[in-house]
Amino acid sequence: MKMNREIKQIPVKIGVFGTKPGQYTLRQALTKWNEIKHWAKKEKQDPRLFGKEVPEAKTLTPRDAINAFLKSKSHLKEHTLKNYKLQLENQVLSAIDGGIALTEMEWDKGGRQRVMDMKKLIEDRGSYDQANRVQKVLSQCFDHAIDQGWMTRGQNPAAKQSREQLPKHERHHPTITWSEVHELLEQISLNKRSAHSLVVLSV
Repeated sequence: MKMNREIKQIPVKIGVFGTKPGQYTLRQALTKWNEIKHWAKKEKQDPRLFGKEVPEAKTLTPRDAINAFLKSKSHLKEHTLKNYKLQLENQVLSAIDGGIALTEMEWDKGGRQRVMDMKKLIEDRGSYDQANRVQKVLSQCFDHAIDQGWMTRGQNPAAKQSREQLPKHERHHPTITWSEVHELLEQISLNKRSAHSLVVLSV
């Protein structure tokens, strides 16, 4: 049968061949195998689990996604990996519940709003560059989760949009008033720091 996109034969023991009670004839064996095969395909389970209690699949969380992403980046320099860990564990998980279902972080399920709220918390501290760095790393984390099939393709809630820009905060150089110019020139002429004469002339 087809398993994980590859043709793979899986042997399944169903019982003893024969005509006695509790044994299977060839026809009964084929019927039983078809029943098992259809169950495995419908439930997407290993046919050897037929008739057994199938354990519930673990619900993956944002914390699971972060741990898996950091593990996949273990080849990076120690300093870079440490920064990723601090950004994801300290800043992301302090603002986003790491225990919710990972699928609840998808864009259309409210994940985008959660990411933007987290980013605003960082920006409110005046750390605009840091907010963008955290969003970028978180986007890579969700891309990894999508690659693993844990989230829906195209639903990365931290993906950077082309229209998003870093807020501009102009900073002007210190200046003096016109009334302070005379004192400035006098201080330069006195050269109390004993600077080279060419430096004083240049100033």
